[in-house]
Amino acid sequence: MSRVGIDPMPLLGQLPHLNVLRLLSNSIMVERLTCSAGGFPKLRLLKLWHHKYWNPILLTVEKEAMSSLNELEIRDCNMLPPRGLDYVITLKEITLTNMPDTFREDVEKIIQGRNVYIKNNTCPSSSFKEYNSESEDEDHVGDEEGEGDDGDGGDDEDDEDNEDDSAS
Repeated sequence: MSRVGIDPMPLLGQLPHLNVLRLLSNSIMVERLTCSAGGFPKLRLLKLWHHKYWNPILLTVEKEAMSSLNELEIRDCNMLPPRGLDYVITLKEITLTNMPDTFREDVEKIIQGRNVYIKNNTCPSSSFKEYNSESEDEDHVGDEEGEGDDGDGGDDEDDEDNEDDSAS
């Protein structure tokens, strides 16, 4: 998904066979996400990654929404308040990466008494950028080394000879 300026959740929640949803890297530019009752009936995994600049976004999960959600992964969403998890009774695992301690504590209070495993990870905040930069650098290296290569696996000198022959 590229940057969406309207709440996509009501529409996405109507997709009957959606079982994995990833909202990554500031793709949502709204103040409120609403998961309506009966929405996301088969969703098993929800990932919210790298939404550092959400001005406290309100994620509302209504009763009977996400009735199959087993796993929730939240990474680098510093401004996200942990609301709505009390209605997601099928949740088995929550993975929090680079989230404030207060967020984890609030999640623990919400799911208290339920059999939900919370995994708390920390990784360098720049690792996502570094990974993308390395990938881009690799592409450039390949382009530089491949200059003049026409992809036929042969020597470029042979190609020049062939061009001379065909031009005669």
